[in-house]
Amino acid sequence: CFQSSHRGAMDRIRFMLCDIFWRSTKANSSVREQMGIPEQVEHKAFLKFSTIEKHFYQKQLEETILAATQVTQDYEDGKGRKHVKGDVQLLSIHLQRLRAACCHPQVGSSGLGRLGSTRVTSLAAGVLTMDQILDRLIDDAKTKCEESQRIAVMHSNAIASLIRLKVDARHFSNVQNLDM
Repeated sequence: CFQSSHRGAMDRIRFMLCDIFWRSTKANSSVREQMGIPEQVEHKAFLKFSTIEKHFYQKQLEETILAATQVTQDYEDGKGRKHVKGDVQLLSIHLQRLRAACCHPQVGSSGLGRLGSTRVTSLAAGVLTMDQILDRLIDDAKTKCEESQRIAVMHSNAIASLIRLKVDARHFSNVQNLDM
């Protein structure tokens, strides 16, 4: 994760996010009064996540950091403006998901509610308890592990087959040399 001790990190982050996080304020008080624009107020609230929420939020944070790293890398490499703009849009999506994860793991387009195959007809019927969310996260992790295990076995079998073919080819070559 970015730390404040990284040289220039905050300036780079501000530069990348200036188009995403933006609010217009009216400097003239008479215009502000006519439009009814309230004063801008900053309020910080520190959340205390449960272990389940912390795990879900950490996954969202890791994806966001990867997207931010990609934007930074592409910007430093001098890639085209369209390429960097696409990365910034992807970063914006990840930041919105991260913000939504603070509310509830089911909130937003990437929330856990989108993982199920059944379609939820009402909001109350679709809200999961934290235990159900934990079960869903465990099932998701188990599925990913099983898939990785299948891939590892497939690669092991492929390597074994290649070794067997190599041994057979050597044996066939030796048999041909003896026959001549």
